[in-house]
Amino acid sequence: MNQIGRIAAFFGLMLSVVSCGDDIGDIGSGLIDDNALEIQSVDDFSVKTYSTLLSPVQTNGLPSYRLGSYVDPVYGTTDYHAAMQFNLSAPDPSFGENPQVHSVVLEIPYFSTRTGIMDEVTTYELDSIYGTEPIRLEVLENGFFFSALDVDDPTMGAAFYSDIKSSLDNNAGTQLYDDAMFMPSAEELVVPTLELDDTGMVVNGEEERLSPRLRVPIANPAYWQALIIDNENTDVLLNNNNFRSFFKGLYLRTDAGSMSTDPILAHLDLDAATITITYTFQREDRSDEDEDGNTTELITDLETYVLNAAPSIVNAYENDYDAGVIAAIQNSDPVAGDERVYLKGGEGSVGIIELFGEDADMDGEADELTVLRENNWLINEVNLTLFVDQDAVGNPESEPERILIFDYDNNLVLADYLSDTAVFVDENSINSRVNNLGRLVRNDTENGVSYRMRLTQHLRDILENEEQDNVRLGISVSQNINQIGLSRVLNSTDPEFINTGSVISHEGTVLHGGNSQDLDKRMRLEIFYTLPE
Repeated sequence: MNQIGRIAAFFGLMLSVVSCGDDIGDIGSGLIDDNALEIQSVDDFSVKTYSTLLSPVQTNGLPSYRLGSYVDPVYGTTDYHAAMQFNLSAPDPSFGENPQVHSVVLEIPYFSTRTGIMDEVTTYELDSIYGTEPIRLEVLENGFFFSALDVDDPTMGAAFYSDIKSSLDNNAGTQLYDDAMFMPSAEELVVPTLELDDTGMVVNGEEERLSPRLRVPIANPAYWQALIIDNENTDVLLNNNNFRSFFKGLYLRTDAGSMSTDPILAHLDLDAATITITYTFQREDRSDEDEDGNTTELITDLETYVLNAAPSIVNAYENDYDAGVIAAIQNSDPVAGDERVYLKGGEGSVGIIELFGEDADMDGEADELTVLRENNWLINEVNLTLFVDQDAVGNPESEPERILIFDYDNNLVLADYLSDTAVFVDENSINSRVNNLGRLVRNDTENGVSYRMRLTQHLRDILENEEQDNVRLGISVSQNINQIGLSRVLNSTDPEFINTGSVISHEGTVLHGGNSQDLDKRMRLEIFYTLPE
């Protein structure tokens, strides 16, 4: 059975049939003759919903990493820290005669978009920066070693999880930088290049313009002199494996403070991080650069050596969740279903949907699905509508714009996701794949109302193939709907994996479930169909 053929099934029961007329627009256009056959709809299906709390999630190998703190009005506070290793830009380097470190700078670009140029100044807009209050940012030497391969299964890459902070703290080394008021800036950086004057002193040269980024000096030159320069011609710098075992990288630790209500949270491009070591050294003046006639004397020169971010990068999540919300998720009832569905990114929670009710006749198929199959309808469109529980959510600014629906049992996206023509329509994915996964619909006060998930091909596949499993559907928030890679869930088989778009999301929401007290807001599966001639 192929991947698409194993995509999850949806909830249903067909007790009322309603004529749609003009309300369904162009549904079914191009499939059948709309003038000859009347399109009808039914939306009275069994939809059971519940939630599951995630164990720590894998946070290495992600498309982006977070740093800072986020206060969710429903779920509580999460602090985000990061650790990263570095590679040598050139193995077994030679630094020349009498090398001496002058300065060392750490650079981590922000995700930003250039918005214009005026008077030679480029303006930018920062992407994925949240909050208004500064936080404390420390940069420490990391002492925790990140192995490349899984110790239990060397055929797989190593996985590191969101609960790693205590290990990072216990192995933290020298503090290299400390900023009690860290606040990302959207301004272009104008920094001087370094050069030598006539006396061999390091001075500022021409200015260089850089996109917005964290750019800070780390530690004193003596620290890096001993760490890097003095290890020239040793096994430490012979190759990257040796180097990463010797220098285990940096630990970026944050602290928002107990009084902060809207701290900064930044998604950072840690894969592009660099450590630039600027040093002086001496070499023979073979071309008589100082024009004194002596081509054997030693003159001072200036050079840089760069350490580049290695693939071993991990986020550490430190959660202080609301006890009542956590208890509600832990007490979720997978047998009877729940009134609410709790969705939270990161080390949070996902929702589970079971469609078409019970198999009362014990024939291996939900009874409602059997009726659907016997009706032999021509399926024009299938929509699942999920309503936001506005009484629980409260703050519209915290509501996620996108939600992913997927095959929970097999960790697969649905057929409608794969066939969605609105793919990668913009860089930040906010409007990508909206045919399958509708954006959050908001009311006049910007409060979230609902999401619409299109499941047309998914249901067609089920009805056309009796061997197609009526699997459970999962729903999760997503920072980027195009990110469908899988991250492991620690010590869990249900689920064993979660999509990376959810892992990198900080937001959460609450939806009306299949047992909601508000009957009009219960999750609703609606099928538009025509009767066969």
